[in-house]
Amino acid sequence: MADTDTLKVVKTYKAKVVKCSNYFKVINPDQDIKKLCYTFTKQFVKFNYLSVNKLGETIQTVFASATKSRSEFRFHINTWDTWQELLKRNFINDSLIETIVEPEFDVYTFKCSLRPQFKLRDYQQQQYEYLIDPNVPCNRFIGMRPGSGKGVTAIAALMHYGMRTIIIVRPGYVKKWQAELIEKADITKDDVLILQSTKDLQDMLLLAKHQQLGAIKFIVMGNTIYRTWIKAYEEFGSDSQALGYGVNPDELFKITQSGIRVIDEVHQDFHLNFKADLYTHTRECISLSATLISKDWMLSRMQEVAYPLKWRAPEVQFDKYVDICAVHYWLNNRKVSTSLKAGVYSHIAYEKSIIKQKELYKNYSAMIMELIETGYIARRKANQKCIVYAASIKMCDKLVDDIRKRFKGDKVTRFCEMDDVSKLHSGDIVVTNVIKAGTAHDVAGLITVIMTNAIDSVQSNIQIFGRLRQIEGSDTKFYYLTCQNLPKHKVYHRNKMELLRPRARSFKEYWYPTRL
Repeated sequence: MADTDTLKVVKTYKAKVVKCSNYFKVINPDQDIKKLCYTFTKQFVKFNYLSVNKLGETIQTVFASATKSRSEFRFHINTWDTWQELLKRNFINDSLIETIVEPEFDVYTFKCSLRPQFKLRDYQQQQYEYLIDPNVPCNRFIGMRPGSGKGVTAIAALMHYGMRTIIIVRPGYVKKWQAELIEKADITKDDVLILQSTKDLQDMLLLAKHQQLGAIKFIVMGNTIYRTWIKAYEEFGSDSQALGYGVNPDELFKITQSGIRVIDEVHQDFHLNFKADLYTHTRECISLSATLISKDWMLSRMQEVAYPLKWRAPEVQFDKYVDICAVHYWLNNRKVSTSLKAGVYSHIAYEKSIIKQKELYKNYSAMIMELIETGYIARRKANQKCIVYAASIKMCDKLVDDIRKRFKGDKVTRFCEMDDVSKLHSGDIVVTNVIKAGTAHDVAGLITVIMTNAIDSVQSNIQIFGRLRQIEGSDTKFYYLTCQNLPKHKVYHRNKMELLRPRARSFKEYWYPTRL
């Protein structure tokens, strides 16, 4: 070998780790690091022991992500310190891991403002200042009760930042957000691009790759198409680009030059919204909800991973204006079914039993009619409304028929399944369910809510309670039914009292005098 020859040493790493704004990913780990990735993932697994797949295996929800080939693992950035501790305990020092910090990218900017008629109230201003505070980490969360203006508060912050924004919401909220942006920001319909199908998403990505998004300021995307894209990536890795996406999901913000991500009603589909963090690298993230609360310890822990308590917006103290009435009733020696599988309470099963027994249904319906009469008809003013919640579509349909027969002068509408949102706003009395009208709908003039179905979900109870807005000169009433023959109803009643009584102006109980 000649003297001038040199021996080149190529350093090999046990894995490559890329740190981004909301996640870090471990790429091409060797067997040692791969084992540690599996170990690290265990703390993010939620087991559902009441559900099994076709092989009889317990279904799991994993708050982490990996490709099927296991050549890549993704974890939330707020678990970075815990990951580093795991490496140290296993004698993996920095020299064995190639760590890269993903740089910021150029974003599309614009100048815009709120329309003059929308001025932030004092409590909204407090939340706004939190959203624009440069000392708060990028993953921001504001929790404001329904109807308190979290939408306009977030839009005001978007105007301050002036960066192209991607808004990820349930499909039913896409057009609502489009309309709210146009209503409250000084923009036109041409400034908002809505994505409601995979083809819409893929067409947008193609335009973005060729820098042809023009002056688009806001992209509003349904979360189901985002979920499909992430699942394709987990299954096929970068080969998923050939399915028509052209890029990987973690390149979404860079390729669209978007500096902000907004997720509305983040408590809904929380697992998907958590995984969205595992594919997000951008400047700012804003998440909105009225109810980031859960009795599920695992879900609560993952909410704190994504949104640590110390970095959430300060809690807002609101006026109490709703009067709650718990309506207790008894069944007259009747047998009813209350579960569909594995002994889990199902109000749909309960309603099915009620409908099957003609006399029972007749009495049950009569009780609801009395509540509508005393809680709404007897005290309403012009253009004031009532919403009745039930669980099953069949029960909704039957109640609509009964209410129309009893209150012939009123417009009674159903808002379920594929019913247009106009049905929710056009009726004097609306019959609906939690799935369709439990969140994100403001009904002007609503003075009475009657919840016939027994629900124990913290989020659903707060959201339905929160449909009622303060109306000057009128009381707002929230009634919920509870059957004294059913142990689950009693438990749910106690939980509701504990949850809702501190949020209400008054709380009383009424014992319906007639056994059903």
